[in-house]
Amino acid sequence: MSANKLNSYLHASPILDSLAIKAQRLLDLQKVFNHLAPQSLVNYSSIASFENNILVVYTVNGAIAAKLKQQIPSVLAKFHKRGFEITSIRVEVQAHPRSTNLNKMKEIELSPGATQSLETLAESLSESPLKLALLTMLQRHTVKKS
Repeated sequence: MSANKLNSYLHASPILDSLAIKAQRLLDLQKVFNHLAPQSLVNYSSIASFENNILVVYTVNGAIAAKLKQQIPSVLAKFHKRGFEITSIRVEVQAHPRSTNLNKMKEIELSPGATQSLETLAESLSESPLKLALLTMLQRHTVKKS
């Protein structure tokens, strides 16, 4: 089905027409948001709704939400400069399928010299959380190498 044919169906009904207009507005706001907000936050945020001049942005976790909330005055000012009548931006945490790659641990390989240095450091430390963390890391590294 061509895009023109789909558009004719969407605009044939007043309800679908209203929905299509709202969806297009959200897509437009998302594109602008992608350019205005810091890229490190854009990758984990999406426009959820825009009603009564309130823009709602979903983020994948609380840390991203907190960082985005700090940027609200700046982002809001940039929207105003582009002619958007947005009175406030509300940030909410909403799990998103893209968030799964946030949970993946980075795999690193330690060189033999680095491994030896960390073992020496761990041996020189008294019992502490740091020593336990080093020994755990070295144990995992050794298991992966085997």
